[in-house]
Amino acid sequence: MGISVSDEELTQFSDHYRLITGLNSADETLAFFHRIAINQDIYEDLCEAKILISKIKKEMATQKSVLDYYMAHRAEFEKARISQIIVDSKNLANELMMRIEEDGEDFHTLARQYNTDDDLKWKSGYVGIIYRNMLPSDLASKIFTSEPGTIIDPLEVDGFHYIVKLEELIKPSPESEEVQRVVEEVIWNEWCSGIINQPFTVTDSKKTS
Repeated sequence: MGISVSDEELTQFSDHYRLITGLNSADETLAFFHRIAINQDIYEDLCEAKILISKIKKEMATQKSVLDYYMAHRAEFEKARISQIIVDSKNLANELMMRIEEDGEDFHTLARQYNTDDDLKWKSGYVGIIYRNMLPSDLASKIFTSEPGTIIDPLEVDGFHYIVKLEELIKPSPESEEVQRVVEEVIWNEWCSGIINQPFTVTDSKKTS
């Protein structure tokens, strides 16, 4: 591949690593080396290896491979920002839904009043961002075919009744950094697994013909 690491790249990576690990002085850095039983040369070798692996991952994850993976696993990247009301009564869930749709009552106000989940109650029902594959399939299909602002009809899951408000849909493009990073890791791990699982033979160097 013709991949190499320049002195400038090595210095930048090393300085960044020391910064994020709180090694703000030479004494702190030396103490860190002592704790993990390495020296400056080994540290630089480790930094260089990290940079090389990162570059190799980017080379292996071609534009086509990223797009192919994204098209085959699009649901893994889809996210939604949601709020929800959880109650233990179907009748109450239906009543709350009617109050929202027909009477125009505020979803988040009702979430503060009726949520059985105390954490959600104090957050006015706000859940935050959740990946599609973390949701029950029937709920996920409803959420990801809806428009932001939609209130999903009550759905029973494990004896509880959920009223979900879709706040925002987040569908990263195949060109996004998130997708690129995931595909890089997948391709790298598959390649490493293939190398590790390759059959090999041991020859006896002492054996003569």
